[in-house]
Amino acid sequence: MTSSAPIAVLADSEAYTRAVATAAAARAAHHAGGAYALDDATYDALLRGIEAYEAGHPAEVLPESPTRSPAGQAHGGFRPCC
Repeated sequence: MTSSAPIAVLADSEAYTRAVATAAAARAAHHAGGAYALDDATYDALLRGIEAYEAGHPAEVLPESPTRSPAGQAHGGFRPCC
């Protein structure tokens, strides 16, 4: 028996828009060193839901979607040490 990772089910474009805003706020808080109300598992499930919605609705992908930028992208003020 295999188990799949949890996924947030986004029923419509309003749910998708809210999910993108939530994920973007969580990502910004994380990069700023602050705390946000989402734990890693919840964020990952939300991100998988966003990916699934976008796969089914490619014309609705928002420019601020966390799927549109690399996860390891440097944030403002980053300076390499070497």
